[in-house]
Amino acid sequence: MDKIPMIHNLSKEDLIRSIKELSVSYTPHWRFDPDNPDIGTALGMIFADMQADTLRRYSELPLKWRTDYFNNLHASLEPEQPAYGYVSFRVVNDEVQGTELPAGTRLTTDVTDNAGDIIPVETREDVFVAPSTLQAVYESNDKLDYIGKLWDETEEKPFCLFGFDGENLQHHVFMIGHDSLFDISQGGEVEAVLYTVDGHTVSEGILRLLISSGKFYYSTEEGYEPFAQYRVEEGKLIFVKANGQVPWCEKEIDGIHQFWIRYETENGRSFERMSIGEIRLKSRAAMIAPQAIYAAGTDVDTHGYYSPFGEELSIYEEVYFSCDDVFSKKGSEVTMSFLMDFTKIPLNLTDKMEIDWRLIMPRSAVRVDPEYDISITKVLWEYFNGTGWVRLFDDNRYDEVFSPIAGTGRQKKTLRFICPLDMAPVIVNSVESRCIRARIVNLDNRFKTKGQYIVPMLSETYFSYEYQGKGLPPQYLYEENNGIHQLNTAKNCFQSLRGYSPIRLAGDQVPAVYCCFSNSLEQGPIRILALLGAAALRERPRLKWQYFGNGKWRDLNVADETKGFQNSGLISFNGKPDFEKTSCFGKEGYWIRIQDIFSGYEHMPKKDLPLAEGFLINSVKAWTLRTDVEESLTYEDFAAVPEFQLLHRPIFDAQIWVNETGNLSKAEQNSLQKDGRIRFINVNPNNTETWILWQQTESFYENPEDGRKYTLDKANGILRFSAGTNYRLPPPGVANGIYVNMRIGGGEEGNLQKGAITGTELNYGFINQVWNPIGFSGGCNKETPDEATERTAAAYKHHHRAVTAADYEKLAKEASRMVYRTFCFTGRMADGSRKSGYITLVILQKDYEKSHYYFHSLRDIIMEYMKDKVFENLLTQNRLQIVSPDFIEIQVGAEVKVQDFNEIFQCKRQIIQKLHTFFNPISGNFTGNGFSVGVLPNRSQIETVIKSILSVKEISNLVISGNLYRGGEVIELNMEEMRKYPFALPVDGKHRIFVSTE
Repeated sequence: MDKIPMIHNLSKEDLIRSIKELSVSYTPHWRFDPDNPDIGTALGMIFADMQADTLRRYSELPLKWRTDYFNNLHASLEPEQPAYGYVSFRVVNDEVQGTELPAGTRLTTDVTDNAGDIIPVETREDVFVAPSTLQAVYESNDKLDYIGKLWDETEEKPFCLFGFDGENLQHHVFMIGHDSLFDISQGGEVEAVLYTVDGHTVSEGILRLLISSGKFYYSTEEGYEPFAQYRVEEGKLIFVKANGQVPWCEKEIDGIHQFWIRYETENGRSFERMSIGEIRLKSRAAMIAPQAIYAAGTDVDTHGYYSPFGEELSIYEEVYFSCDDVFSKKGSEVTMSFLMDFTKIPLNLTDKMEIDWRLIMPRSAVRVDPEYDISITKVLWEYFNGTGWVRLFDDNRYDEVFSPIAGTGRQKKTLRFICPLDMAPVIVNSVESRCIRARIVNLDNRFKTKGQYIVPMLSETYFSYEYQGKGLPPQYLYEENNGIHQLNTAKNCFQSLRGYSPIRLAGDQVPAVYCCFSNSLEQGPIRILALLGAAALRERPRLKWQYFGNGKWRDLNVADETKGFQNSGLISFNGKPDFEKTSCFGKEGYWIRIQDIFSGYEHMPKKDLPLAEGFLINSVKAWTLRTDVEESLTYEDFAAVPEFQLLHRPIFDAQIWVNETGNLSKAEQNSLQKDGRIRFINVNPNNTETWILWQQTESFYENPEDGRKYTLDKANGILRFSAGTNYRLPPPGVANGIYVNMRIGGGEEGNLQKGAITGTELNYGFINQVWNPIGFSGGCNKETPDEATERTAAAYKHHHRAVTAADYEKLAKEASRMVYRTFCFTGRMADGSRKSGYITLVILQKDYEKSHYYFHSLRDIIMEYMKDKVFENLLTQNRLQIVSPDFIEIQVGAEVKVQDFNEIFQCKRQIIQKLHTFFNPISGNFTGNGFSVGVLPNRSQIETVIKSILSVKEISNLVISGNLYRGGEVIELNMEEMRKYPFALPVDGKHRIFVSTE
C-alpha cells in the first residue's frame, strides 16, 4: 500500500526556524533566541509545539478515515502463524524395542519468545521410532551394468539420485579352481571347454565375446597375472602361460586353497543369458625340467651329464626324479625323455696277481684273468602312493631302459605313463615333493670282480604331460556379481536344470535406488524424512517402492510427500512383519528398493535430478503450537451480551462447546448428532450432560440457519457471542457451561534454527536423541494494520478473481503470509522458456534460505488458494506454474588499495559486510527493498558499493561471477550468462577481496 500523502509536513523545528526568520522583519527590536529565551521566545516555542501537534493530527486524518473505511468493511488483523518443520528421533541402540510417539508429543527447546516464555513445540503426527538406522544407499541400473554406492554412515556430502555417474562397483568376476590341474610353475597351456545344459559346446561367438569383453588371469603369490595369451581354437578356450612368467600359485578363498583361472569383465549385459551346463579342463606342458634329481643319495646337477646310479653300480641302487608340476597332474599322460650315453668305469675288487717274470716263461705262467662288463639289465619304476612305494608300470616295457643292449652310443629314451591318481608327496633328502624312482633290480655280471661298469650317463632330462579324453571338471567355482562373492563346488553349481550362470546382473530391469537399514521395520507408522536440494519444477517419473520379505521383493505402499523426489518431505508407510534380512551388493541388512518403473530419470539432465542431502528415519512433522489447551467459562450476566477475554493467546484455532442440557428438542438433537456436533458426558450415573459444538463466524451480519455462532479474535483472545435476532446465547447461569479447547502459539520466534529442539518433555521408551535436522519455517507475527489494509484493498480491487498480472501477484501473497513478494510472468513456462498461454508465478518467501526445503508446501498452499480464482483452463492444462527464483550466488573478486596499513583488515571486513547487505534479495540493493526477479546488479553498481567504503582509494581487477545450484549440478556463470535466466535473483556468495596499500 502506498503511503498516504502528508497534508502538512512541517515539524516543530521547521516552525521555530520560521518564527526566527519572520521575527527579524516584523519585530526588529526584539530577538527570538531559543538558546536564551525571554518571555516572548517562550511563548513562540509554546506556539510552535502546539501548532506542530495540530498539524500532525490534521495530517493523520486521511489515515484515520482510511482505517475507519476498512473497519466498516470488517477488515481484521491476521493472527500469528505457527512455524513448522521436521523433528527426528533415535533410540539408544538397535537392540532395544521401538517406541510409539503419538501426535501432540511435546518437545523441548531453549528458545524463548519476546515475553521470555519457552516456544511450545509439538509433533503433528503419530510415528513409531524404530530401533533401526539407515546404513547405506546404493543405486543400480542393469541397462548400464552399473552399481554405485551413493552414501553410507561415514559420508555427509549430498548425493544425486538416479544419476548413475559415480564409481561403478559392478565388477563381474568368474573363477575356476583346481588343486592340481593348474599347478604350472613354468610354461604351459590350459584348455577349457564350456558346454551348454543340453550337452553342446558353447558357441565360438560367445567364447570370442568373452575374450573381447574381458581379461583372463591366473593366480600368483602377489595376486593375479594376465596370461601371455588366450585364444579360441576349435570351440575351446586356450590359455597360455609363458615360461618366463611368475609361477602359478595356490590362493586361498574362504578357506579353500586352489589354483585359479580368473575372468573379469565390465560388460555383464552381453552374458546375462549365458548358462553353462558343464566345464571340462585340460592342461599340458612340455620340456619341464625336474625340480631335483637324487642319485646315489645326493643331489645332482641336471644342467650337464649325470650318473643316475652313481659310478659303481649295485643292486637296489636308486634314482629319484622330482617334479611337482608334472606329477600333480593326476590322470594325465606323462612323457619322460632324456639323452643317454654310457661310460666305462673300471672295476678292481681284487689284488693284482704276482707273476714271476723270467726271460723265458711258459704261456701258463703269464695267464691273466678275463675282464667283464657289468651293466644294468633291469630296473623297477615306482611312485609313492601315500603309504608306500608301488610299481609305476604294470608290465616290464621300461625295465631295460638303462641297459646297453642297444649299444653304448648316444640314445634318446622316452617313457610314457598315466600319472597315478594316488600319487602323493614323499620326503627325499629332507625335501617333500612328488617323485618317481628307478631301482636297479638286476645287473649283468654283478658277481664278477674284474672288468668295468657300463654306467649310463643322462642329460637333457625333461617331462611333458597332457590330459587325454574329455578332461577333468573344475573343483570349485567362484563368482563376484553385484558386489556379492560366492564360492561353491562345481558339482553343486551344475546341479540345476537351468545350468549355471557365472555372470549375473543385479536383476533390476529398470533403474533403482536401494536403502539398507540396520534392523527390521516391522511396526509403524514408519516415517523417513527425505531432505532434497533445489531442483527444476517438472513432472517426476513414477516410482515403485518395495521391501525384501519372505525371500522376494514385495510391493510397499507409501505416502510420498516428496512427489517422486521432487521436493523434501516425509515418506510414510506401515511396518511389515515379514521384513527379512538379505545381502545386496555385498552388504547385509533390511532393504527397501525404489524403482523408476518407466526409466523417466534416465532422460533427465543432471541439473534436474534429485539431490539428496539425507534420508532420516524416525522423523515427523512438528509445529510451534501447544494443543489441547483448555478453559472453562460461565455466562453469568443475564442481560449483557457475553464477551470473554481468554487467558491464553495467540490462538491458532479453537473449538467452543456449550452445555445445553435440557434445552434441545428431539429434532435438534438428531440434526446435531448427524453433523457430529453433539456429545453426551456422563457426570455420574444419574446425570448426563449434553454439549454442543458451536461454529465460528467472521461477523454477525449473516442470517444463519443455526444461530449457534461466535466470533473469535485470535490475536487478542477475545470470544464474543451475539444477542441478535438470528443468533443464540449460551444458557446463562450454567457453571463452566462454555468449554474452550484450543491450540495456541505462533510468531516469527518459532522459526527455530537447526538443532534447536533438544528432547521431549516426558520420557518415552529408549529415545535418547531428539533434534530438528533443518530449521523451522512459516512462523509469522500478527499482521500489522498496514498489511491488513493492503490485503483488504487488494481484495476489493481483484474481487478474488485473477485477471491482470497484478491480480495474480496479490492473490498469491494473500494465500500465505510467508510470501514476501510475487512476480508474475506471462507467456513463460516454469523453466523460463517462452510459450504463449502460460503464466508463471515466481514466489520469494520470507525465509528464502530454506526455500528448497519448504517451498513445495508453500506452492501447494498457493495453488489450493488460487484454484477457484483463476481460469479453469490454466489448471486443467497445467498452464499456471509456481516456482522459486533462480538464486544466483554472486561472487566478487577485487583488488583494493587503501592509504594506511592499519586500514587493511577493517577495510576488507567492511567491503564483505557491504556486499553481504547489498546482495540480500529482500532488504538489499541501494533502496533497501531488495531486487526484482530478473534484474541483476551490474558492474558499475558493485563498484559503487565497494567505493562507498571511505578507506577505499582504488579498485582493480574486479571479477564478478555467479553459481547457480540445480539438483546435483553447480552451474558457473559470468555476468552475461546470468542475464539469460529470466527468474534470476542475486544472493550473497563468497567474495575474494585482496587489500593492499598504495
